[in-house]
Amino acid sequence: MAIIKCPECGHEVSDQAPRCPFCGVEIENNIITCPDCGKVLLKKDKTCPNCGCVIAPTATPEAKKSATSYRSYPNSKYPETKVSEHKNHNMVWIVLAIVIILGLIVGGYSIYQHQNQKEGMEQAYQALQNDTETADYEDFLQKYPHSPYIKDVTDRMNQLKAIQNKWTEISLSSSKSDFVQFMNQFPNSAYENACKQKIDSLDWVDASTENSAISYQRYIDEHPNGKYASEAQMGKENIDKMTVSYSDKSAVHDAITRYFEALTNNDNDALGAVVSDKMYDQSVSFMQKLHNGNQQVSFTVNGSVNVTKAPNPTTEFIFVAKYRMKRTVTSNAGEVTNVSYNAISTVSPDMRIVSTKMQKIDEE
Repeated sequence: MAIIKCPECGHEVSDQAPRCPFCGVEIENNIITCPDCGKVLLKKDKTCPNCGCVIAPTATPEAKKSATSYRSYPNSKYPETKVSEHKNHNMVWIVLAIVIILGLIVGGYSIYQHQNQKEGMEQAYQALQNDTETADYEDFLQKYPHSPYIKDVTDRMNQLKAIQNKWTEISLSSSKSDFVQFMNQFPNSAYENACKQKIDSLDWVDASTENSAISYQRYIDEHPNGKYASEAQMGKENIDKMTVSYSDKSAVHDAITRYFEALTNNDNDALGAVVSDKMYDQSVSFMQKLHNGNQQVSFTVNGSVNVTKAPNPTTEFIFVAKYRMKRTVTSNAGEVTNVSYNAISTVSPDMRIVSTKMQKIDEE
């Protein structure tokens, strides 16, 4: 006895089965084997459907007569026993085949599910490599509690929480050192750019508050591409423009000295050479009042002259000189009167007096 594939439907069946239990075609004594490829065929087939071999008839009428099926002997016990054995044997094979198939299906599905879960876990773990959301780490731990990456994921999640807590603590700080320390403690964190922006802003506040060429240059050196780099450069240039050199200070001091010498000497020409055109007539009138009645008047600049620059719409800038001076008046009777003043003079870039204001200092 052998298990063959039914020539009609292809299901597995015993070669001694009277009929195929699946399609009903006769099997016993109704099959032959292709001599070329070995495929099981029905005797009626004249050519092999598998290889095309022509099947020569081998059964004689006598052989056919001797091959009468068990149905020709309905009263014989032997054929009935044989049929029963065939049926039981077929059922065993069918049940066994079903069990094997089910086992393969269940086992295959289990392997598929395991492989699918493993691939999903690997993809989820790779997705965490540049992830800074702690919720994603918690989701991974919940989905894959038996993953070999549990410790690594847990450690990184705890590190992220520590970083977030520290950032929350210092984010509103006005101390530059807090952000520098944060970057040193947590290099390449998700808050690194935010830290740099905070440091940039704090350094700019310091530079603009100090408002000096040195402070602006310091900001430019530390933040060449900073948010306020152009403003710092402009501020430095403006301060440089407004910085008074030693030669400028000397020239302004000399112009003020000549101005008061002209007033002392009642010299119109000297006065015209040191004051602006708009101030000339006013200065001449003031000088005439000083010398009215032939009294003697002299002026003396006391101490140093503090010179700065101020913006000016017509000449870009103007010098502002602050100083103390003394006016001495000698009457015709020989009486001498001294009066001290705080004075402010504005001087144009071509060293001409534009204005002068004097405020009397009360003597104690």
